[in-house]
Amino acid sequence: MNALLSIKPEFAERIMDGTKRYEYRRRVFGKPVERIFVYASSPHQHIVGEIEVAGIHSAAPSEIWRRTRASSGISYGYFKEYFFQRREAHAIEVAAVIVYNHPVNPYVLINGFVPPQSYMYLHDRVAEIIRGAVLEHS
Repeated sequence: MNALLSIKPEFAERIMDGTKRYEYRRRVFGKPVERIFVYASSPHQHIVGEIEVAGIHSAAPSEIWRRTRASSGISYGYFKEYFFQRREAHAIEVAAVIVYNHPVNPYVLINGFVPPQSYMYLHDRVAEIIRGAVLEHS
């Protein structure tokens, strides 16, 4: 299954350049997701690439930080603030990244597109449309 994940532009950039190997979430997918399309949120508002998911780690925030901090791409202070008073943290592990040379404008491609607060599942046909737009600009 594919998903589209809204990510702050600074973190999307770190994922795309390989310095951030984990994307942290308070809530995680209810279905198995193998590929994530990265939507860099405002002010960029474009799909900038894809992530192949290696796995999703779920545990207490302190345990997740212990396991992932070396490739977190964020500060411990930011991590602590994000998971403040949470019992569980989720870390999506990045296996591989495809960086788009030309970011895709989902508002043009997907009729009625509304960016998700966190994530949305994508049908295979929508994933094909996004990839088609990337190929057109290559």
